Amino acid sequence: MDIRQLKYFLSVAETGLVTKAAEQLHMTQSPLSQQILALERELGVRLFRRTKKHMELTEAGQVLRRRAEQILSLQLSALAEVRETAVGMKGKLRLGLIPSSGRLWLPSFIRQFHEIYPLITFDLRQGSTEYILELMRHHQIDLGFVRLPVDDSLYRTIKFPPERIVAASLRSLLPESDGAVCLNQCEGRPLLVHRRYENIVRNYISREQCPLSLFCISDELLPLLTWAASGLGIALVPEFAAKIYPNPALAFRVISQPSVDTASALIWSRHEELPRAAAHFVEKVSLQRENKLI
Repeated sequence: MDIRQLKYFLSVAETGLVTKAAEQLHMTQSPLSQQILALERELGVRLFRRTKKHMELTEAGQVLRRRAEQILSLQLSALAEVRETAVGMKGKLRLGLIPSSGRLWLPSFIRQFHEIYPLITFDLRQGSTEYILELMRHHQIDLGFVRLPVDDSLYRTIKFPPERIVAASLRSLLPESDGAVCLNQCEGRPLLVHRRYENIVRNYISREQCPLSLFCISDELLPLLTWAASGLGIALVPEFAAKIYPNPALAFRVISQPSVDTASALIWSRHEELPRAAAHFVEKVSLQRENKLI
C-alpha cells in the first residue's frame, strides 16, 4: 500500500463510481479498478460493496478512509514544513549568548523577528565567550553572541557599539565629581569588580602601584550592584548596568583611567553555510546595525 493507492481509493470512495473517479484522476477505468482490487488483496478485506450503479464503503473501508485522509493530510503538512524550513520560514534557531549580550535590545529584537517569522523557534545556550566558541566548533549552535576579539579567519562578525567601564556606588563613596573619574581616585574604597575587568584592574594597580583593594570578584552583575547599593564598596561594571538596575541609591561614573572599551559581536562560521533561519536572523541584525537601532 502506497500514497498513490490511497489517493485512488479516496477518489473512488468520494465519487462512489470508478468511472467518475477515473475521470478525476485522468486515467482509464480498468487500471483504477485493478489498483482497488490489488489494495483489497493486500489488506485481505473488502473495501467496497459493489452494485451496478454505486460503490459503497464497507466498515473496513470506512476505517481505511479515515486513516487515508489522515495520512494524506500528514503528507501535505510534511511537504509544507520541509519547504518552509528550506526557505527559512520555519525551523529552530540555535543561539549562544554570553550573559550580558543584548540584555537591553535583544528581547525587543526577538519580538520583531518573531512577528516576521512566527514559526521559527529558539534554542538558547548561555555561557562565557570560550564556551560559546566551543559550542560553535562542535556545531551545537548556529550563531553566537560573544565578547571580542575572536579569530576573523574562522568567524564572520557583526560588531556592536563598545561598552565603557563605570563605577557604581553610593554617592558618598565616589570622588566628588559629576564627570569621569580615575580609578586611583577610589583609593581606600573596597572594589567590587566584574570578572571581565579583573585582569585590567589588577594590571592597572600593579603598573600605577595604587593601594586599591579588590573586595569582591563576580561573574554576575546583580550581586555587585546590590552590594554597592548596600554601601559595601564601588562596583566596576559595564556601562549598560545603569539601565538594567535603576536604583536611585546608586550613582554611576565613567572610569577614565584605565580606559576600557569592551565590545561584543554576533558571530557565525566563515566556512559553513548558515541554515536559512539563522541567515534571516543575521540579515535583520545587520539591517538594524546599519540603521543604528542597536
